[in-house]
Amino acid sequence: MTNELNTYTMQDLYKQPLEAVEYLVDGLLAPGLYILGGSPKVGKSWMALQLCLAVCGGKGFLGRKTKQCEVLYLALEDGPQRLHSRALPPEQLRLTLVVNALKKLLAEGEFRGTATELASRLETQGSYWSPAILSKYLQSHDDALSKFGILLETKRTNSKRLLCLRYEAQAGDACDTSDGSDGCDRYSYTGGMPSLPSQPSPVSRSSLAS
Repeated sequence: MTNELNTYTMQDLYKQPLEAVEYLVDGLLAPGLYILGGSPKVGKSWMALQLCLAVCGGKGFLGRKTKQCEVLYLALEDGPQRLHSRALPPEQLRLTLVVNALKKLLAEGEFRGTATELASRLETQGSYWSPAILSKYLQSHDDALSKFGILLETKRTNSKRLLCLRYEAQAGDACDTSDGSDGCDRYSYTGGMPSLPSQPSPVSRSSLAS
């Protein structure tokens, strides 16, 4: 072991053949240690998962090219149910978030009001929409929403357009909260995603005897 300090001049450095940096995400992420920091609930874990999915699929991330390779994602706070929902292509994810937010809202009863009032109610749950975009999105996805028990009607009065929403619970659309997820409750939608095979029911002695 030596304590000798290796030094070199800039001229020596310029003469050395150096390999170009090999980016995983072009111009953004190269091999090394990174820390992704930010305020709570701003989407850090969502961003990390989307980054991993983009790299392992060789797809673009934040408008940048990626180098396809294997990824090890250590989801120490997430269970399988939560990972399923977070791994959805963006349109399906957006629909899932809307369904979850509306189910939670409509658990308190039917909603009848303007798009501005609905957007304000959803904002208290952390779901942010402009009233115009929200109204257009709901009306263009009314068939998809109805498959999950969320029924939409629009009515116009002399001065404004009203959105009328109600929720009819369906069997099997409750969410498993055994992973301690903070974003999933009994009104959360996880339909349309692959699930683990169910375990066979235990057979009683009496049924065997018969």
